[in-house]
Amino acid sequence: MDTKEAIKVQFMNEYARKVFSDITVKGLCAATPVARTTFYFPMLMFCPLVVAAYRRGMEL
Repeated sequence: MDTKEAIKVQFMNEYARKVFSDITVKGLCAATPVARTTFYFPMLMFCPLVVAAYRRGMEL
């Protein structure tokens, strides 16, 4: 699994268990494990998924 996919999977796992505002970069990096400096580039590509998940949460 590549870095982007690992972050996506971990984010969705946390999103299923936590309130969106409680999900942190530090927590995602610790659980993945990905260095924070490595996190930000895939995150730029991952932002549309985060927005969609947030909007889905707003609709529930």
